[in-house]
Amino acid sequence: MNSEVATDRTGTAADSRFREAVLSFVLGASGYVGIQLTALVLVVGAIGFAGSLTDMEANVVAAVGTGVGAVFFALVYFEHSRHDASFLDLDPPGLRDVGYVVLGVVVLVGALFAISIVANALGLGLSNHSLADTAESADPLIVALLIPASILFVGPGEELVFRNVVQKRLGESFSTWGAIGLASVAFAAIHFPAYATGSLSQILASLVVVFTLSILLGWLYVRTEKLFVPALTHGIYNAIQFTILYVEVASVGLPG
Repeated sequence: MNSEVATDRTGTAADSRFREAVLSFVLGASGYVGIQLTALVLVVGAIGFAGSLTDMEANVVAAVGTGVGAVFFALVYFEHSRHDASFLDLDPPGLRDVGYVVLGVVVLVGALFAISIVANALGLGLSNHSLADTAESADPLIVALLIPASILFVGPGEELVFRNVVQKRLGESFSTWGAIGLASVAFAAIHFPAYATGSLSQILASLVVVFTLSILLGWLYVRTEKLFVPALTHGIYNAIQFTILYVEVASVGLPG
């Protein structure tokens, strides 16, 4: 009898974790869709105001939509879940947290270069982010706007959804590393459209990079228990990439 009860409890717990994992993936997808819809609304509004937008200008507006859409998603989530705004880890950062941001940025950039070297050595290569292709023929000054947009909107927006909602919720049912891993799978999955610019092997290699970087962001979040740390780390990491992209685009127009 006791063994049957224990088995039932184990099965129930496993079913509960499975449902929570599926729900968290749905939440991640919902956050992504919410961000895209908000970005679309802002882009359409900007076109209505300005008359027209270039592809890169639309991407800058969409970057702002990432932050705005994430906030809307969080508000809807709190309205229809067991959690409320107290679920957010918005405590102000201290000097120690700034140190973690610096450490995180250094490790993220180092990991990107290391994985890129390994991928190239294996003959895989990485697919370009769709923004990189769009930027090739764009006004460098518009490309430069993505630098502050990454820090102010993209990093905070994506981390709000995938760290402070998805990962933290998973942490209620899974181990710390289980929650980080599952949230990182969801995070990598929603980046598939952005990297669908190369062969399947190149896309998968790029998603491995995203997954690995997400693992570190998840660890930073758990370590500090402050959304500020992964949000700023993520934003600065993206800003560094866009700074490099800006230099490349701007140098094309310089006399040789």
